[in-house]
Amino acid sequence: MAAAKRKRSKQNSHARNERAPEASPVPGSHRRWFRLVALISPLLLLALLEFGLRLAGYGFPTSFFLTTNDHGRATLSDNPKYGWRFFPPAVARAPRPLYLSARKPPGTVRIFVFGESAAMGDPEPAYGFARQLERLLEARHPEQKIEVINAAMTAINSHVMRQIARDCAPHEGDFWLVLAGNNEVIGPFGAGTIFGRQAPNLATVQLMLALKTTRVGQLLASIGRSQNEPANWEGLEFFLKWPLAQDSPRLRRVYSSFGANLGEVAALGRRSGATVLLATVPVNLRDCPPFASLHRPGLSSGQLIEFGKLLSAGRQARTAGNLTQALSDFGKAAEIDDGFAQLAFERATCESQLGQSAPADTDFRRARDLDALRFRADTRMNQLIRQTAQAKATRLVDAAEAFAREGKDDLFYDHVHFNFTGNYRLALLFGMALEKDWPGAQTNTLPWLTEAEVGRRLAYTGFDARRVGEEMRARLQQPPFNSQSNYRARDEHWRVALAALSAPPANYISNYQAAIALGPEDWLLRANFARLLQEAGKNSQAVAQWAEVSRLLPHSPEGWANLGRLAELAGDTQRATGFLQEALKQQPDSVEARTEFGILEASLGHNQSAQRQFHRALHLRPGDTAARVNLGLLLAHAGDFAGAKAEYLEALRWQTNSVGARINLANLLAAHGQTNEALQLYQQAVALEPEDPVVRYNFGRVLAAQDDPAGAITNLQVALQQRPDMGEIHYEYAQALARLRREAEALDEFAQAVRLKPELPDAHLNYGVALARSRRYSEAAAEFQETLRLRPGDEGAQHMLAQAARLARQGGINH
Repeated sequence: MAAAKRKRSKQNSHARNERAPEASPVPGSHRRWFRLVALISPLLLLALLEFGLRLAGYGFPTSFFLTTNDHGRATLSDNPKYGWRFFPPAVARAPRPLYLSARKPPGTVRIFVFGESAAMGDPEPAYGFARQLERLLEARHPEQKIEVINAAMTAINSHVMRQIARDCAPHEGDFWLVLAGNNEVIGPFGAGTIFGRQAPNLATVQLMLALKTTRVGQLLASIGRSQNEPANWEGLEFFLKWPLAQDSPRLRRVYSSFGANLGEVAALGRRSGATVLLATVPVNLRDCPPFASLHRPGLSSGQLIEFGKLLSAGRQARTAGNLTQALSDFGKAAEIDDGFAQLAFERATCESQLGQSAPADTDFRRARDLDALRFRADTRMNQLIRQTAQAKATRLVDAAEAFAREGKDDLFYDHVHFNFTGNYRLALLFGMALEKDWPGAQTNTLPWLTEAEVGRRLAYTGFDARRVGEEMRARLQQPPFNSQSNYRARDEHWRVALAALSAPPANYISNYQAAIALGPEDWLLRANFARLLQEAGKNSQAVAQWAEVSRLLPHSPEGWANLGRLAELAGDTQRATGFLQEALKQQPDSVEARTEFGILEASLGHNQSAQRQFHRALHLRPGDTAARVNLGLLLAHAGDFAGAKAEYLEALRWQTNSVGARINLANLLAAHGQTNEALQLYQQAVALEPEDPVVRYNFGRVLAAQDDPAGAITNLQVALQQRPDMGEIHYEYAQALARLRREAEALDEFAQAVRLKPELPDAHLNYGVALARSRRYSEAAAEFQETLRLRPGDEGAQHMLAQAARLARQGGINH
């Protein structure tokens, strides 16, 4: 047994030795490697994906500046896609065009301006406080070169400004000027924004923005983009659905983020070596009623009815001049609901009219702070700015307090944007503040330029005041401005003010020439001069100015696109093509350049190519009126009535006040016999732009065709006041005069028409008829001959030429 046991034991032992070997324990170092590989693999995949996306050209640069090379000199230019990181691309705002040396030149004082649209100088940055400050400092320090770099942007807030400041920090700014606080609620990541998440915490915002600097992050953002995001910029109308009460918890996060962002901007500036100036934000209090008012919760229907009666009674009493009764009614309404913004404004207005300055100031500020559409920096924002300046030992420019001391209502165009005078006041405040820290400065005895002198150096003329005023009036006719309680009075004020600015553009040419003599390297001066020259009908001179713009700002498509437009108008399609190709080379996503290229292709009969350009422009910006109207014109010329009409109507859907869409739709309908509908559209266009010469010209033409020469004359006279250089207007005016038998006047107007528009055969033909009626047969024959030269085979002209020649031989009167 023992032997048998031993044998089994041996067999068992043998069996154990023959089993498949068990896995050996993995050493600890190997386990660490496995974990590391498992951790790194996704990162490697992301890195490979990032590399592949960049290699394929996907995505967009996210730095505020793009680095370029100008004949061996490193330069910085604006990144036109910078806003894509914060807004949907179709509505993204862009920085102002910039072009500067990457290294600050010796003897230069470099100043960066940060903020939103008010700091940028909207509606016309050429006359904003940054530009005015530059002129003020140039006059005070003629021995130094002054660079004021406008790094402000429309529609941004402090979340975006913080990123811009980070990109500006390496570029040797001597001063940083900060004016921000209007857009904290409605800008990116605000509590009432439509651009992405509302009021996330600051760490989340920073993470999301960091991810979007990568191409992978941009791809994910594109995939996750909402179908409901806006496809066209609609201004403040975007935000009407997001009223916010003063005590909303989301506002606390907005204030917290604003304070943190502002503190970081100040710290970045100081670390970069710059002197930082933080400004409180002045806003329009007295001439800007609240955009929306909310009742306090819990009011009964009876209380709401009684409140409405008291508010209405107070308004009626104030309108009737019974201010004491009005205040009594407003006081009783306040007992029901003292948190209604419009009530505070009505009470403030009444107090102001009674000369009660202190209560009025308090109530105007309260009306602003209670406004449920929070488009203005409020009391808390300005408190945070003051606190940040103190905490960061940073100089404070208390502009809000300075403007309040002036007590003037005429410093703003609208709720926050400064007019020329307001910008001058702000520039002067900044100038006096920064001179306290001016590098190496002795006591400066040179005087500050007056507002009028700054206006002369910037060529701020009546033409420009009208151009800006028309833009502002059009804005103020849109929501939410047209719902404000003072809308009608304000619009009438604008109508009267614009009517007073009726001098022809040519009157201001010498103003621009004088300003350019003082600032020949100022591309903005030259661009505005080119616009004035074009309005004055001096296209050849405008070409020279746009050429200078392209030399001074070569990366911008604006100069090249305008050169292309003017070359096309002059009939030089080859040069036009070259200019527009250069514009698209510099910025392939330029909607303006694409539209101009489409117009050029259409003029050459390349209709399919033209349609592709217009469709590309509309893909980039679906609500672009110019591209859509020109697409409609192309379809109309091709005989596609329905297609053209659809495009014009779509343009009006996007931009309800579009005069161009109305006029072209009216022209289309008139040409197809739908005269009543056309006349209604012309009347609407005249109501929108009563002084627009193109509107009046087209309306006049249709009235003449409707056998209303008197109505035609009324409209054509208005057109001629603005554009006396347009031969077509003189021609239509002459036609209307002739139909009313005002022969002598008609003769003079036909003479002007052929002088200004010598290539118009109908002008020569009808001038010849008028001359013949005046028995000036030899001159009439010459006009008929010119008609036949321009339009060979015109049987009517041939017949009249034979008659005029015969009568001239018989001894007709000649002059």
